[in-house]
Amino acid sequence: MGSRKRPVSRSMRCALVRMAWAVCVTSVPALVWTEASGGLISGPIISPTNGHEYFLLTQSSWQDAQAEAVSLGGNLVTINDAAEQGWVFTTFGSYGGVDRSLWIGLNDAASEGNFVWVGGEVVTYTNRLPGQPDNAPGEDYVHMLRTGNGFGVAPGFWNDLASPGSVFGQFDPIHGVVEVASVPEIDPTGMGSVLALVTGALGLLERRRLKAKAA
Repeated sequence: MGSRKRPVSRSMRCALVRMAWAVCVTSVPALVWTEASGGLISGPIISPTNGHEYFLLTQSSWQDAQAEAVSLGGNLVTINDAAEQGWVFTTFGSYGGVDRSLWIGLNDAASEGNFVWVGGEVVTYTNRLPGQPDNAPGEDYVHMLRTGNGFGVAPGFWNDLASPGSVFGQFDPIHGVVEVASVPEIDPTGMGSVLALVTGALGLLERRRLKAKAA
């Protein structure tokens, strides 16, 4: 007969979870980037609406912003409800005293008129500018309109835009907002999920260390 694996005690699981979170939390202040880092302006910032991490990127095309989002372990933001919409625009729309349009993950690049979230989530909420989308050629990517957008339109509404190569300079600068889902809850029955949490935390720290080193 093989030896039976001894179950992990509740106290041991709790200790490992506290250790993992301590690594993440105590490292965050040193890992908040500035615009000079060349890709990230700020983050991670945790939303009280869902507990997810968000990052504000430097000005770029939608495609480059999405590539950066993937490198951070997420995607351009998915907006699921009015609370998330309000928090994202309030937090990042005028970050650092600069009025910014914000790329979000909604697009119809694969099928004209069929807008989907780049992360695969179901579209359950929109905040479109009246009359949008207008299906103009090449306008496949959605952004939140910045304050002072030149059209007299209330900021925060969604508009579809070409990327790269938009002719509407009034919307610049346009910055991607990245959303990274929170770490899943720990499985209370064993070590596997605890180790996954620790490994994920260490992997996140390593990615940030490499980005800081390359800046």
